[in-house]
Parts: sequence; structure tokens; C-alpha cells
Amino acid sequence: MFCPDYQNLTDEELAYLVNQGEHSAFAVLVKRHSTKFYAVAFRMLRTREQAEDIVQDCFLKFWQNPSNWNSKKGVKFTTWFYRVVINKCYDALKKSKELRLDENFDIEDETKNAEKMIDEEKRDRILNNAFLVLSKKQKTAIALSFIEGAKNQESAEIMGLSLKGFQSLLMRSKVALKEKFLQSGGIYG
Repeated sequence: MFCPDYQNLTDEELAYLVNQGEHSAFAVLVKRHSTKFYAVAFRMLRTREQAEDIVQDCFLKFWQNPSNWNSKKGVKFTTWFYRVVINKCYDALKKSKELRLDENFDIEDETKNAEKMIDEEKRDRILNNAFLVLSKKQKTAIALSFIEGAKNQESAEIMGLSLKGFQSLLMRSKVALKEKFLQSGGIYG
């Protein structure tokens, strides 16, 4: 029996095969990208369970209706799917009205003194509060660029903007975040 090597196919080729009902192609897409999509959802939602549910739901909806991604539009599968996940996160956030910047999950060095830890917590709290005041688009631009490390071109595609439009949005977002941070008592530098 002929079994194609799906690992060597592009995401777009796999998505096409999913549209043809190929279970194995779907499994490869899930395995290849679920961690990335989960990371975005987790950073936006801040709960493991909710992030897992959203990513699973997005993959399930893609499995049920793979024609929602249209290769003829010239959009990469991952760009389209990031947008699906982000939109689903926005829907969840509308319900919970919560969005915070990623907190530092590293185990704190035992030698850090308590005063320094308190200062860092205060700075993080001020930064999170400043982040909450940004618009959805500004939050997404900051999250994609600085939390996910996405390149500007990819971020622009995910957000449905031109490269110049995204760069302008990112610049305004950074300025707004800095202003809110300083207004809230943060020390910049």
C-alpha cells in the first residue's frame, strides 16, 4: 500500500489534502503547529485550559470545514490559522475582559533579594495595566512582535495589514504602551 511521506509536504499541500479527507495530513498539521498556536493562545488568555480548548476547537473546525482556508487567496496556511486562533481568543477575551502581557515563568534565582523581586512585580503589574489600555490591534501587534517574535511581514499578513501599515501600528503601539507605563508610575529605561 502506498503511503505518502506527509512530513515533507508544505502546510499548504497538507491543507489541500485535508480538504480531500486525508486524516494523516491533518495529523501532521496538528503535530507540526499545535505548540505554536497554543503559545499564542496562552499568552493572550493566560490559562492553559482555555488556550488548549481554543486551539483544539480551531483545529476541529478546520477539520470539519477545511475549505474555509482558500489557497487561491495566496495566504499561507499558518498565517490564516494564526488569524483564526487570534480571533477566537478575542471572542474569549470579550467574555472575560482580561488580557495581560506574558509574565516571567522562569524560576526565580534564590539569591534575588526580596526588594528587587517586589520592584519587578510592581513593574510587571504597571506594564500589564498599561497593556490593558491598548486597543485590540495594538495588543496583537505587541504580542506578535515581542512575545511571539514574529517578523513584521508575517505579523502584517496575520493581521491583514500591509507591511507599512503594520510597522506604523507597531510604532504607535510601542509609543502608547510607553506613555501608559510612564503615566502609571513605571520607570522607563
